[in-house]
Formats: sequence, structure tokens, C-alpha cells
Amino acid sequence: MMATVEPLPFPDVESPLRSKISYMELFLLDRDPFVPVPRVVWLHLYCDGFSGWGRCEIPLMRKHLDLLQWASVFLSWREHPLAECLDQARVHGESWGAERRILAQSALLDLAERMAAPFRRRTSLMPEPRADELIDRSESYCYYALKLRR
Repeated sequence: MMATVEPLPFPDVESPLRSKISYMELFLLDRDPFVPVPRVVWLHLYCDGFSGWGRCEIPLMRKHLDLLQWASVFLSWREHPLAECLDQARVHGESWGAERRILAQSALLDLAERMAAPFRRRTSLMPEPRADELIDRSESYCYYALKLRR
């Protein structure tokens, strides 16, 4: 398993939306191979010591899902501030398809909320998964570095 470490949170209180996403992880899971329920994709974003989660269901009609190719639309976020990534998801989300749009918007908004109010209790009804548990159950996993180290 890949160990991912981010520095401790030191938020830019003035504008967390100017921060750039460091990297993202995607997990493709089958809930149960014997029950006809959709597969699930989780998107985990990291930025300045914070992380945000998004989740979407993928119809079972797709026999095979190439997670690297499917998630390649998110590579346009490389070296862009969080605000621009949110704008890209809003403007281009329809052309990405409903699943990717929902996944992107939910993860980006979750990350922005955590960065804007790091000590506020989470209001999301979605339970927060643990990356180590997801990777153990994943059918497919990918990692993208989005912030270039200088």
C-alpha cells in the first residue's frame, strides 16, 4: 500500500480556494459480486494538509471500467487553484457525464468546506471512508500527483 503523507494543516485563512490540489486517489469498488448493485468510485483529494471525499455509483451495464482513462478528465486540475477546479467541474461537468460530474463536485466541495472551516464539525451524511480500508477492497486504484514539486 502506498503511504501518503501531507503536512499538518496550516490553512490560508484568507482564501483556501487559491490553494492547489496536491494529489488525488481514486478507488473502484464492487459492493458485492453476487448482488446486482452498482459499483462505487471514491475520489480522495489532498490539499495543504486537508482532504476531501466524493463518491458516485457506476451502473453495472459497463462490464469493464478503465479507471485511469475514466478519471483522466480530472488531470485538467493540475496546477490550478481549487476555485478554478470547482469552476471547471461546473462548466465542463455535463460533458464529463453525470457520474464524473457528481464525483468531482462532491469531492471538491467537501475539500473546500474542510479548508474554509477546519474545526467545524462535518455536516455530510456520507460517512468518511478510510483510504487503507478502501485500497484493500478495491477492484482498481489510481493515484495522480497534481501539484508539481519545485
